[in-house]
Amino acid sequence: MFGIGGTELIIILLFVFIVVGPEKLPEVATMIGKAIRKFQDAQSEVNKVIKTETADIKAAINEQDSKAKPAAKKPAPAAKAPAEPAATSPQAAAAPATESSAEQGERKLSFSERKAQHQRQRAEQEEAAKQAAQSGEGE
Repeated sequence: MFGIGGTELIIILLFVFIVVGPEKLPEVATMIGKAIRKFQDAQSEVNKVIKTETADIKAAINEQDSKAKPAAKKPAPAAKAPAEPAATSPQAAAAPATESSAEQGERKLSFSERKAQHQRQRAEQEEAAKQAAQSGEGE
């Protein structure tokens, strides 16, 4: 109990007995007991709230996952190999990724999906810049 041994507990109880006195000791003990009961009740209520909130959050996550699974089965157009040559402007290179996010509908992308999408866009832009530099050197 809080790292207090038997000897320390006896000394504390003797000190309380001397300070409070034998007449008021039962009153103090009942007040302490009531306070401990209130703390335990408050703690159990907080635990209930936390459990219900985490259950609600888990249910919402599961619901989002179940909605996202049918959309995840369809291959995204941005994941396909480009059939036409890469565009030279950064806006045109970013257009396929924008279309794929619009096609995904209401589903929000996770952080890892957004990161992968950003990396694809950046790689496409760098490739377009390299091709533009090579076509500029050839002329």
